[in-house]
Amino acid sequence: MATSAQAGAVAAAADRDAGPDTLHLDGDRVRLTWGRTDNGWRAVQVRLRTRRGWRELPGPLGEYGLTHHAGAEPPDAQQVRREEAGTHHAFLPAEAAAEDGAVVFRHTHPLGTLEARWRIDGRHPHDVRVTLTWTAAQDGWVSLRTPTLCALPEQDLAFGCVPGGWYGHEANPDLRMAAEYGHGLPAVPHLFYDDLATTLAPVLSTTEGLTLAAVAEPGMARDPYAADRVTHRDVRLALSTRDRAGRLTPHLARPILGRADSRCTAGDRRVLDFRFTLTDTDWFEALRHAATDVYGFGRYLELAANKHALTERLARIQATYIADPVLSQWLTDEYEGTTIGAQKYNGFVQGAENDAMKNSDIGAMWGLAAATSDGLLERDRLPYVRAFKLAQQQTSDGHYRGALKGQYYLFKSDRFVEEGNPDADIADYVEPLATAYYVVTDLAHILLFQPGDAELKGRIRLAADHLADAQKPDGSWEVATDKEPPYAVTYPHLTEDLRPTWYGLLVAHHALGDRRYLDGAVRGADWYVTHAVERARYLGSTGDSGFRMDLSLSQGIQGLLDLADATGERRYRDAAIEVARLHTTWIYTHPAPSTEPRTRAGATYEAWQLTQLGLQKEQNDSAPGNGPILLSSFAGTYLRVHRLTGDPLFRDMARAAALGRDAFVAEAPGVHSYYWVSFTGGIGSFPHHAWWQIGWILDYLLEEVRTRSGDRISFPRGYFTPKVGGQLTYGFAPGRVHGTPATLRIPPRLLTADTPHAETLGALATDGGRLFALVLNSSARPLTATVTADPALAHPDGPRTITGIRAVSGRLTAADAPRFTVALKPHGIAVVALDLAE
Repeated sequence: MATSAQAGAVAAAADRDAGPDTLHLDGDRVRLTWGRTDNGWRAVQVRLRTRRGWRELPGPLGEYGLTHHAGAEPPDAQQVRREEAGTHHAFLPAEAAAEDGAVVFRHTHPLGTLEARWRIDGRHPHDVRVTLTWTAAQDGWVSLRTPTLCALPEQDLAFGCVPGGWYGHEANPDLRMAAEYGHGLPAVPHLFYDDLATTLAPVLSTTEGLTLAAVAEPGMARDPYAADRVTHRDVRLALSTRDRAGRLTPHLARPILGRADSRCTAGDRRVLDFRFTLTDTDWFEALRHAATDVYGFGRYLELAANKHALTERLARIQATYIADPVLSQWLTDEYEGTTIGAQKYNGFVQGAENDAMKNSDIGAMWGLAAATSDGLLERDRLPYVRAFKLAQQQTSDGHYRGALKGQYYLFKSDRFVEEGNPDADIADYVEPLATAYYVVTDLAHILLFQPGDAELKGRIRLAADHLADAQKPDGSWEVATDKEPPYAVTYPHLTEDLRPTWYGLLVAHHALGDRRYLDGAVRGADWYVTHAVERARYLGSTGDSGFRMDLSLSQGIQGLLDLADATGERRYRDAAIEVARLHTTWIYTHPAPSTEPRTRAGATYEAWQLTQLGLQKEQNDSAPGNGPILLSSFAGTYLRVHRLTGDPLFRDMARAAALGRDAFVAEAPGVHSYYWVSFTGGIGSFPHHAWWQIGWILDYLLEEVRTRSGDRISFPRGYFTPKVGGQLTYGFAPGRVHGTPATLRIPPRLLTADTPHAETLGALATDGGRLFALVLNSSARPLTATVTADPALAHPDGPRTITGIRAVSGRLTAADAPRFTVALKPHGIAVVALDLAE
């Protein structure tokens, strides 16, 4: 790798050979050439070195631009986003010179002067660093723009994206579907802001296998929590895949016209610092480079330190939150002669009068009860949840027999309803995906733990038959249809159900063994791969956002992985990896991790503790006001993808989502907030989310166990949980710990470590003679942890005596029952066997 001095020398040597009308910026991997024209200096050649030699990017241009609004009041915000505000001034710079290994352009305009300094990055020779400095000569609102290095021909587009915004292999003339749903690149200029952009790098790849990205340097975008307050909404940077003239090019704008720092008076300076990345790899490698090399994503894991272990939080949630019906807002009600139970839901539901009830992670409920022998759950919760799930299904004859009545129960009006969409005034509809999730998958979760339940099997078959009947000949479904005749399509603008609705048939096949359900799942998945995965067009599961792409995208990853396991078809695994690559654009990779001081609610933090980096968005409707979410249901799925691909980015993103997030955890109940902006506010309007938290944390931890043990420890996995992501269910069958059959055993306080950096999970040998303590180091530093076991909790049949302690893997440094000490490598694992006797 070239040093900064070497890169500068290469550029300077090339400059000495240039004629008066030509300038070069030459590096080991990138070579740019400008030529003087009557209108100014223009880019005439953009080359990059590839495995096949030097190649040229098409459409070299080098045009600069500045957008200016002269009025006293800021321009209309919607016009700014649509690139219709202000007056845009485009130009080629009048002056250029080689200076100290850089090429510097200068241009004087009646509105001010621009200096642009270009240089090869010394550490990353495929990057060209560019710093634009504008000095205003007149008052007004100003937005600097990246120069259009190359205007790529439309027919050369292979793939483009603004991470977190839009994706596609082609332009979409329907601006609503492109800008709001992310289906294709907007065919006209349009801006996407840094509060929603997850990686600050619009990327375009060509059909010739070349990629051009514009990556904003750290500090150019808003810091979501600057100093002592939330500044998430103070957007400062905009991204696009077109310049103001509509040409296809990775594009940045800073400041945003009418927003922070865009108002200038004569003499004021504004800076836009960024880099062009030019490679012969695809868009994903450019995104990885921006996240890891430019923004230092991995440094978060070097800084992240837990104040409370995840396993300790699970114990608090179970013992403090779930056990308290008032705190958890547990309710029961009589419905058609049966007592049903769920938690109160305080968010929006169409038609609700503060009386909505909902359950969430059914698999986590049954799995936790099984792994902890919790009598309260088994006696006072699960029977009523089972009744709730059965009551949700339409069993009477008619058009929707077998379908879901609705996700939510309104106890004042004794009816089940869907979430609805307040913006479109849409309330009553039937959604095939909801039947696949909330009937088939949820009931199948219970069946994993109650395999002899004939009623559950009958209900699953009823729902699966409804799904099979509603499936179109091509394998797809409608997104939703009205509840009442003539059963019209509810969302006419959503012509394709770009979600894994077919997963319901896969689950039905697994639960019932009926081959026709697997055949239907394959038809549905084939359609999904062709129309969603290959086109990078997806829908979400949240009705109140109009089913725009959302956090549930990771269910496509897990569903395809499960189908690959069921069929042995590699193509589904490959498709799953492609969905996973795109899902990484739903994870914030900025701001750069930092130890800078921050103050919140009178307490002092370091910036990384309050960061958005590593967290996913719920949806683009909620994130502008609330930021990302702490519900990281993709974490376990990412570890599964990491094991398949060997790609460390998925591992690091999984860990970043899970670790060091104590600033968002309510201390007493141990639950984390849903939205980032709530910090330690706790569950808030969504008490049922605690179950999703239990589910994703368990999935993440058990996948870490499997990953770190090299597959020597694993537990059977069930289905993913409806709506929020790819987290899976455990605890319904024994697994294996270094060859020994064992069941998951995790009652609160069974294993307690003396450090929050150690995670402790238990597994009881099926013969009852050994308890395996699985100890994980959650930090990036070596760790010594002392663990205390409670033998009264080791066995579901009663107290046991610990008669011996020995290491199965890892280093045991001390043992004196009921305690032992292990030395752990960074992100390492130790397995200790505790021999038990009655």
